[in-house]
Amino acid sequence: MFKLGFFIGILSVILSVICANIYTALPDKKGGMCFDCYETYGFPFALYESGTILHLDEFIWAGVVADISIAIVFSLMLGLIFKYVWSKISSRPVSLN
Repeated sequence: MFKLGFFIGILSVILSVICANIYTALPDKKGGMCFDCYETYGFPFALYESGTILHLDEFIWAGVVADISIAIVFSLMLGLIFKYVWSKISSRPVSLN
């Protein structure tokens, strides 16, 4: 069965990717208005592109799949690293000398 360190690694990467995507979707603090501008949102790949007069808003499915795959791969890698470190730390005998 997986240990606590593995789940800590997985949750830290997944929460980091979710927070980064939410941060990129926050409105800019520029304060200016732009009539014919478009922006993309998402990290590390674009998930959404706001529309302009020439094209509509667009949800980019390739970016969603890429973000999910990267989050899964990195979370498993970091989970295994945390599991290894956690096993080394918890296997040491405690002495109160």
